[in-house]
Amino acid sequence: NFIITSLGTYEYLGSISLNKFGFLFTVLAVVLLTNSFNFIDGADGVLITNSSLVIIFTIFLDLFLLNYLAFNYDFYFVYFTTMFILFILNTNNFNNLKIFLGDSGSTFIGFFLSFYLINYYLSISIHPILIAWCVAFPVFDLVSIAIRRLINKKNPTLPDLTHFHHLVLKLCKTNTKLLLILTLYSILIFATGFLCYLISIAHINLG
Repeated sequence: NFIITSLGTYEYLGSISLNKFGFLFTVLAVVLLTNSFNFIDGADGVLITNSSLVIIFTIFLDLFLLNYLAFNYDFYFVYFTTMFILFILNTNNFNNLKIFLGDSGSTFIGFFLSFYLINYYLSISIHPILIAWCVAFPVFDLVSIAIRRLINKKNPTLPDLTHFHHLVLKLCKTNTKLLLILTLYSILIFATGFLCYLISIAHINLG
């Protein structure tokens, strides 16, 4: 029963139930998100930072919902400790000791976060659009890249240097500035989506 069955209820669209397409949608969502995290792994620390932000966003949603019972302190400790060590070894070079995530590392993290978010959605009462906003940055990057390549009649699965982090890196020149900009960008996207959700709820309630 590890399946996304609904995309939530909206003012003009009503309730979007997936019914028998729930399993197929769940598989596609996992594949999409797994590859989206693989796509953003093009500069040191970008994937690690954004994957950590996903967990932080869910913690924020728990605080917003006053859902303190969902806090898994052991999981948070292990996850953030691991990400911190990876971040240090990925962004620095200590006596030629440097870690690269590679495709296996990036796809594993994307795959893990996919099931983490699905489990999070199934475990608590929350609108699924808020879950989507937690991973808006990597998904937007994947979709925009695919559309741009198709327009230019290129294979959307082939690598290039037109990802968002590549374009930002050309402007800011340093990896530190890149990480800061992308972190603020991810937070801004999530905050925008969260505020839109609050405004829509207030509008429906007032209406």
